Amino acid sequence: MNEEFLISLASLQAYKLAVFGIIMFLTGIPAIQGKIKVNYTRKINHFVLILAPSLGHYLFDYDRSPFAYAIDSAFTIAFLFFFIKPIRERFYIPRVMFASMDRPEDRPRTLLWLSTQLIASYTVLYFLYILFDAHDARHLLRIPLIVAAFGDGLAEPVGVRFGRFSYATRALFSSKQYRRTLEGSAVVFLSGVAAVILEAGKLTETQFWILLLSLPAFMTLAEAKSPHTWDTPFLMISGGLLVYFVCLY
Repeated sequence: MNEEFLISLASLQAYKLAVFGIIMFLTGIPAIQGKIKVNYTRKINHFVLILAPSLGHYLFDYDRSPFAYAIDSAFTIAFLFFFIKPIRERFYIPRVMFASMDRPEDRPRTLLWLSTQLIASYTVLYFLYILFDAHDARHLLRIPLIVAAFGDGLAEPVGVRFGRFSYATRALFSSKQYRRTLEGSAVVFLSGVAAVILEAGKLTETQFWILLLSLPAFMTLAEAKSPHTWDTPFLMISGGLLVYFVCLY
């Protein structure tokens, strides 16, 4: 690793740490005070976690090789270390930041599910990154990323605020049932439609119609069947592989 790479890597991690820290702290304050439901603050963090690194890769002259991506992912996952119980119980800032993600119904497994979902998400993204990079088609990953960012990000707030028709799902390492809503699933479906339309210029006419008719329903089903808190890796693997087989295989 040369000096330029290390400087770019350090700059990107400092940028991400600052953005993640500020947003999580600012959303954690009203969450602790009970002024905003954690279901909402958690999804604000979800948007930032997915979109901020993508912006950072354009702000900094950063190597986009699979190796660099793996190092970047490892740093992001390591960020969760600051929220382990001994640290957040002793220090105010990590405690407030963690409050922005700590849904009451997820306790005491909040951090376990957050960390395992993040590891699974980055593992899936790394696999897809290599797969699409081999065809010089990394731009097509934007389709499942849009659904994971906006579909998953908005599904829970919409379900909490407007949900009337619910269905059951389970979580990892737990027999407890959790609820999702058809209204939230509809948001995932509509985001799939929007993602394909937004990337239509990168698709042939045949690819466009196949994806438009299949991807929204396929990713909606994947989200509906995914374990509680594990939506993102299921959305990414289902949408990413479908785009791959339709466009590149």
